[in-house]
Amino acid sequence: MNFIEIACLCAAIFINIALIQHTIAVFREKRNKLLELFNNRPILPARKIRKKRKKRQFWIRPGRTPLWWENLKNNIAVIEEWQENFRMSQPTFKKLCEELRPYLTKKETNMRKPLDVETQIAITLYYLADEGRYRKVANAFGVARCTVSRTVRRVCKAISTKLGPFYIRLPSTPQQVEELVSGYLRFHGFPQCIGAVDGTHVQIIQPNENYTDYLNRKGKYSINVQGLCDYKYCFTDVVVKWPGAVHDARKKCVRI
Repeated sequence: MNFIEIACLCAAIFINIALIQHTIAVFREKRNKLLELFNNRPILPARKIRKKRKKRQFWIRPGRTPLWWENLKNNIAVIEEWQENFRMSQPTFKKLCEELRPYLTKKETNMRKPLDVETQIAITLYYLADEGRYRKVANAFGVARCTVSRTVRRVCKAISTKLGPFYIRLPSTPQQVEELVSGYLRFHGFPQCIGAVDGTHVQIIQPNENYTDYLNRKGKYSINVQGLCDYKYCFTDVVVKWPGAVHDARKKCVRI
């Protein structure tokens, strides 16, 4: 069960990173168009106004406390809270922390104490498991919204680059293929099968260019996501690149 949960997490991370890259691309397109617009206009000379840097009022907004997370981490809250809020059990969460600890541990300096590995992973899982609101996550863990943004990107990158190739991979040897074929026949009754393929749509913001390519059959802008699972319900391949208007048959034919 632990392997399945971590494999599903890696698949969700791949989808989240693709959406982040798409959002960044849309932002860069808008920025470049604004730069072109202003570069073509004559700019009058003006005096430089040196703005005085605003003094920081506080590091953390008053009222934001990590009390809920501390109670959960110290086993004061009920054990079902782990599955409800992080989509995984506490043992799986601890295993994930140990595998990512070498890549997420921060150095302690004379400044503020850095977030520990458990808190970083908990923030990321809480963000991915829910509707993805920075303010809500910041209030739950007693941190700033910018801290949530940096932490989610950092943990997602570590999971996709370090754990993704290990947990999500296609069979590379004849023995692995034979194991998948025999497993599908034994547990599900399908002969000569190594994986189940299906796709889903992840809704995105309307792109500025070629937006019709992302308009799916339901009239929404999306990115097509294709997943391949073995007989144990573990992801063996995830493809996140096709626009929403692309038919499923084209994705599967080109990939396989």
